[in-house]
Amino acid sequence: VVYTWVDGSDAAWLEQKNYYLMLENPEFLPADAHAAVRFTDRDELKYSLRSIWQFAPWVHHVYIVTAGQKPAWLKDHPFITIVDHREIFRDLDFLPTFNSQAIEANLHHISDLEEAYIYFNDDVFLGHPVERTTFFTKNGNPKISFSGSMPTGPVAKKDRSWLAANKNATRLLTGIYGQNVWKRPDHTAVSCKKSAVMAIEAQIPDAFESVSSHRFRSLADYAMTNGLIPHMSIQKGEAEIEKTDCEFLECGAVPEKDKKTLTSLSKKKPTSFCIQDNGTNPLSLQYLTEFFEEYFPNPAPWEKEVTAE
Repeated sequence: VVYTWVDGSDAAWLEQKNYYLMLENPEFLPADAHAAVRFTDRDELKYSLRSIWQFAPWVHHVYIVTAGQKPAWLKDHPFITIVDHREIFRDLDFLPTFNSQAIEANLHHISDLEEAYIYFNDDVFLGHPVERTTFFTKNGNPKISFSGSMPTGPVAKKDRSWLAANKNATRLLTGIYGQNVWKRPDHTAVSCKKSAVMAIEAQIPDAFESVSSHRFRSLADYAMTNGLIPHMSIQKGEAEIEKTDCEFLECGAVPEKDKKTLTSLSKKKPTSFCIQDNGTNPLSLQYLTEFFEEYFPNPAPWEKEVTAE
């Protein structure tokens, strides 16, 4: 399993982010390119890892890709390897980067990464016990879940970063394979096949290099793990379509609504779910922490012991 993670409250990281932001051309930056919510850490990674420990004991290693950081609660453990961006970017002039799309374009360069891996955002969680066959076919091909259609049309200055990246990916896919109704991958864990991603990078090297070069999310980005990679894997016969039971929700703005949503999620127990930040209301965040502790109550062996003050 591969994660991307950042501690957006780290003073040294923030100073670096603000410095490079001043050097950017605002014409190419979507309005949400450097929004603080993209870099906020609410210990989601800790609970996502617990979900793997609790529900997918067949996973035998986890890589956490980050910018020279390490979660305060994480102790050294043979199950987990911290991977610095410098270890996976082929052109170090593109670093430091604050663009998750750029990082996702380089995950397959992790040293010792096996052929079959699953990419998790740190706000994606398993909801019940799963098997390897939940993510891969018997012959080792990733299973990809889709819903809705990818957006089309020209990129506009007002577009949010995800929208621009999807439009660009749709245009590139259509240019390669012809007109099609390209579906949007569900916002969940993404199964990947290393050899397939390497072949895709070899086929469209300019797209990978372009995205990798953008320090911040750009209107010229391509959707990678949630766009080009799954679709091109399917076109190459290296992945298959299979709908999965996943939920996507936002939390942080309206406590009453958030509590009802989290209570409903606890009852549904889908295969996976994504809880995305959309606010900083203290009561909402309290409900979220309580939800995590109730759903994933058992600390994993790589967590530091919490001592009472």
